[in-house]
Parts: sequence; C-alpha cells; structure tokens
Amino acid sequence: SPQLTTVGGLKGADIKLPGTMQADFRKQATQARIQLRKGQLSLTEAVEKVQTAAESAVGTLADLLRRYAESRISTMTSEKELLPELQRECFHQAANCETFIAWMQATHSTYRTAEAVSFFKSFFQTQLCLDYLGEVIAEGIPKRD
Repeated sequence: SPQLTTVGGLKGADIKLPGTMQADFRKQATQARIQLRKGQLSLTEAVEKVQTAAESAVGTLADLLRRYAESRISTMTSEKELLPELQRECFHQAANCETFIAWMQATHSTYRTAEAVSFFKSFFQTQLCLDYLGEVIAEGIPKRD
C-alpha cells in the first residue's frame, strides 16, 4: 500500500531484495513460469524451482547476518575476557541497527545504495532477523564451565 512505510523508509512498492538478489529471484521465477506454460515442468516442479530460488535469497541474507554476528563476537572476545554475561552483551551491541549498517557498508560495497540501506534498516528490525542473530551469537560464544 502506498500509505504504508517500513521503518527503513520503504513504501510497499519499493520493497525489493538488495544487490542482485531481487533480479536473480525474479529471473528464476520467470524461467519456472515459462517452463510451466510450455509443459516442460509440472506444477510441483515449478513450485520447487521457485522455492529453491527463494531459499537462495534467504540463505544470502542469513549468511550476511552470520558474518556480521561472527565479526561482533570476534570484536567482543578480543576486547574482553570471557564473562558470563558476554553473550547478552554481545547481542545487545550487535542488535544496534546503525552498527549493522556501518559494518555492512564497510564490508559489502554492493549494499551501499540508498535502496539497500533502507531494505536492511527494515529487515534488521524484524523479529526473524533478531532471533537469528541471537542464535548465531549463542552458538559462537564458548560456554564457560
């Protein structure tokens, strides 16, 4: 809806995956649709092809979050001894959207556009994103005995 805007400033029609993810997904979805129309794929096969393309895009986002979490863990564990509260403190610092955007822009030149920044500001504040970030940090910080 043109009346709705995400926290990153995107309007409904403006929400697109950043970098080449949107074009890659659309290309694969279009190929599946064309192959379905030509009878080269069954409906189930076409759905599986589109699902695989969507999984690839989500996997790219998850990989980006994993690398960000690993960089935050590395920073935290090199600055401090391992403390019982390290995991919570690391998540608290990593969950800062501006910290994420600064890291992303410093490490991924393809995500420096205004559209990509707006997408990631919106995406980063979703519960799914923060839950996954918390899981990666929990997995990455050694447990104390």
